[in-house]
Amino acid sequence: MKNSALWEAVAQETPDFALIKQMVADAYHLETGDDPSNIDSLVLWLRRSHMYNDNFPDLMVKLGRLHHAVFDSVEEKIGIIRQRPCYVCLKYPTLPIITFSLRVSPQSRQVELQGAFKRAVAAAMINRREEFAALYDRSLCIAVTFVMAKGRKLSDVDNMAKTYLDALQKSVYRNDRQITHLDAIRLRSHSKETFIVTRIMGTEVDELDDVIRQNFRIKWAGKEIIDLSNYL
Repeated sequence: MKNSALWEAVAQETPDFALIKQMVADAYHLETGDDPSNIDSLVLWLRRSHMYNDNFPDLMVKLGRLHHAVFDSVEEKIGIIRQRPCYVCLKYPTLPIITFSLRVSPQSRQVELQGAFKRAVAAAMINRREEFAALYDRSLCIAVTFVMAKGRKLSDVDNMAKTYLDALQKSVYRNDRQITHLDAIRLRSHSKETFIVTRIMGTEVDELDDVIRQNFRIKWAGKEIIDLSNYL
């Protein structure tokens, strides 16, 4: 018999991980008669059920994705990219998802304008602190799109991201260490336009509420730890 209740629980927009894990444990006990507190045995049974038991629902959901083969303009391409969702963190939508744009030229860490850039960004965001109150102390998923003007020398995207994320501290979030997942894209506008688009949301991707066996195990097949002291 298909476990429709388990499938419905998995497919919820905001899954109840405790409920799902309890339902898996109940299914394990019902089928095997064994104690679900034996996590290793439960995980092995679960993996086998995914592969060989057609009546056991997969613990995955399909998120619809549409892809543009061709864009009608540069602005449409940038517009679609700036709206990209995060399929890693989307199952943790417990907080608001906020998108905002700043018409400022992205700056790298090496340039003389770095200090002015940080002050300008901070000034632009100072009156929007209440908008980010629910995110201020949370773990965050951030997507940034840097749109560069035509003819400008390209800067390293990681350096631009570091400078920009530093500038958002104390207004959007307390400290950039809260950023658990970062997605950064650099594009040319092929015009004089230059700006930054940011999407920010809370995430629990670094938590273990959605994991059944919570101790990490992996076999490295003989790969040795790289000792940095050998390179000092």
